[in-house]
Amino acid sequence: MYLPRIIRDGYPEWGLPSYDPAAPGGTSAPIDIPNVPDGVGDSACARYDLPYPPICSTAPALQLTNILFTNLSIMQPVSLSFSATEPVFTAVVSVGTTDQPFTLDTNDISKPNYLFQIGCCEPVSLDSRDCSEEHWTAKASGRFVARAHTARPSPSSFS
Repeated sequence: MYLPRIIRDGYPEWGLPSYDPAAPGGTSAPIDIPNVPDGVGDSACARYDLPYPPICSTAPALQLTNILFTNLSIMQPVSLSFSATEPVFTAVVSVGTTDQPFTLDTNDISKPNYLFQIGCCEPVSLDSRDCSEEHWTAKASGRFVARAHTARPSPSSFS
């Protein structure tokens, strides 16, 4: 498998730089966080200027930004599969080891690397989960570091 070497060293013949470490730039699309209990979501909407305690009106969502990946080139193949009905293949690899964990970190420590948001509203009554006309989005941001000694990304290719 040449992919780990290409990720680590680049491939000058094709104009590819090294991607380990990699800072992809931009901000990911929002990723919904499923199955969050209402009470937990409601607590992110806290406001004290309303007649009824606010409630969440959407699932919370997380976005990644300002990310730095390291040890992406420390990989072992797991499986490669091809669709029988579409021009798609999926490669599953194991990334990172105990000594060299795959790491997701902050590229610029002066900026956050995650953004959090949840839709909120004022309920129509104390015991209701129906929203009144008052709506807003609660937002937060911060920095984190995640390490995994075995991550299994599964990129797919579409023709």
